[in-house]
Amino acid sequence: MAAADVGVVVLPATDLYLMGRADERNARRGVAPLEALRRHGVRTAVSSNNVRNAFTPTGRADPLDIALLLARVSFVSDETDFAALLGLAGAAGAQILHPEAAHRHVVESGAAADLVVFDSVDPATVVIDQPGRHLVVARGRVVHGTERRETWAPELAGLMA
Repeated sequence: MAAADVGVVVLPATDLYLMGRADERNARRGVAPLEALRRHGVRTAVSSNNVRNAFTPTGRADPLDIALLLARVSFVSDETDFAALLGLAGAAGAQILHPEAAHRHVVESGAAADLVVFDSVDPATVVIDQPGRHLVVARGRVVHGTERRETWAPELAGLMA
């Protein structure tokens, strides 16, 4: 898969819901082998699909919700794992869907930003506690903002005015 440059988006909520449904006892539960794929150089991401339908009847279409679910079922426990998981729930999916635009997922001056500002800088805290999103910018436009922060860079504070 890595040699063919195939990208895989893992859907843990769907995997867990569908796997083993017909088992009468000791129902199997599992998710796609994300770590094995990553170890072999396969481009990977984590997401959800079809929220609240026959394949995934629960969920909020929130990437952090899926990241936390995957952390629980994949034995994620250290800072490095949480940082990787946060990336898999963020820009990794966009890079798989639009590999020609991978450069757009780098923070740089003058770029049309796609970013989320959390009330934390710690990846484990972001995944586990899911702190509020103080600012969400999509294609350079603020689509959600809860408050003005004096500690933001002047350019970001100006977006909230």
